[in-house]
Amino acid sequence: ESALRSHPDVANFVPRITFPSNLYIGGSNFGAMGVGADFALEADFQDLEGSLKEGRLPAEGKNEMIMGAFLARDLKLEIGDRVTVMSTTAARGTNAITLEIVFLFGFPVGALNSKYFWVPIDRAQYFLRMDGGVQEVLIKVNDDLNPKAVTPGIKEAVERSADETLDVRSWTELSTTY
Repeated sequence: ESALRSHPDVANFVPRITFPSNLYIGGSNFGAMGVGADFALEADFQDLEGSLKEGRLPAEGKNEMIMGAFLARDLKLEIGDRVTVMSTTAARGTNAITLEIVFLFGFPVGALNSKYFWVPIDRAQYFLRMDGGVQEVLIKVNDDLNPKAVTPGIKEAVERSADETLDVRSWTELSTTY
């Protein structure tokens, strides 16, 4: 985090955890993707408020979630409903957590509305037994820079700070399925 905050090419960054899960509702399971996010940092990274359909952002430390408006509609859920989420932990065990829907969003990308829900990153770390870790950090570079050109310098700075080898790539080097 300190390496990214002090790097001259980095405009902004957000840590995230993305995890496959099942939503247990009324005796049935429904596949969905969860995203653990730091909503305070996300506010500077993207316009979550602009995607607001109804409700408020979840509070850190609370078992709350935001859900895609289409997913909520398809599952006949609304603000205030509670959903049990089941997933595999970082140690390959199984865990479940019950979350209250406090926000419905409508992103301009249909798949995000129909398959995704978001939770505070601290709740995702607790639920998935990640001990404060994250899977990915999305980085925005300054507007006048080529992301592919500055990636090696960011990689070097982050690895030097973390004292380990990390996978740092420009979005143009990732597969479209990623």
